[in-house]
Amino acid sequence: MKVLCVYNPKAGGGKSVRYLEKIKKLFIAYSIKAEFVFTEYPRHATEIVENTDLGLYSGLVLAGGDGDGSFFDVLNGYMDNPGRLNTPLGILPVNISCIPGAVNIFANPKKKNE
Repeated sequence: MKVLCVYNPKAGGGKSVRYLEKIKKLFIAYSIKAEFVFTEYPRHATEIVENTDLGLYSGLVLAGGDGDGSFFDVLNGYMDNPGRLNTPLGILPVNISCIPGAVNIFANPKKKNE
């Protein structure tokens, strides 16, 4: 399985970058190959997703979003991409104010279902 991971390194005032290695380990733990693309400016996520051949991936993941801005941008690009119909969209929030961060879901990804 290969996913495209759109990552917002500026989310959480730039603090989302510190979670990048944990996120990479999470994908590895579940044998998921992840291609990371980093946003560089406002609405860049829309451009990335809209112009990507989503047929090359088993899924699309937004990581690093800390509010509705990144999600909104990815969703807009996703809806404008004709290849989206067979590509699921997932969200991996990393800001501490999000539930996964608050419950330390990254401490041990293998135990997430316990």
